[in-house]
Amino acid sequence: MLVKGYQKIEKFLNVISYFATRTWLFRNKNTRNLWTKLNEEDQKLFMFDMGRFEWDSYFYTYIRGGRVYLLKDPLDTIPQGRVKYYKLKLAHYTLVTVLALIFLKLILVLWNLIF
Repeated sequence: MLVKGYQKIEKFLNVISYFATRTWLFRNKNTRNLWTKLNEEDQKLFMFDMGRFEWDSYFYTYIRGGRVYLLKDPLDTIPQGRVKYYKLKLAHYTLVTVLALIFLKLILVLWNLIF
């Protein structure tokens, strides 16, 4: 499953690399003029002021959509994934702790041999 996901990501990156690796300059003077001409009620109805855009909710929806539609991974697997993530995190920190203790013991043995 991960290999397929990485293959899809690589294919997607190859497609968008031209656009993602260049500098683009967009002029939005007309859009700003249109925004200033709208009254308050219309500004609330047609909210396209990027200064007040809710980026957090946008990216939350964006990431979930990428998961469902690009990776074909349903949202109902999130709880299982969290459980697996915490188990792997626990295993990681356990391994790091054991290796640190072994390293510390090795240093103590060498210290006692030298001094």
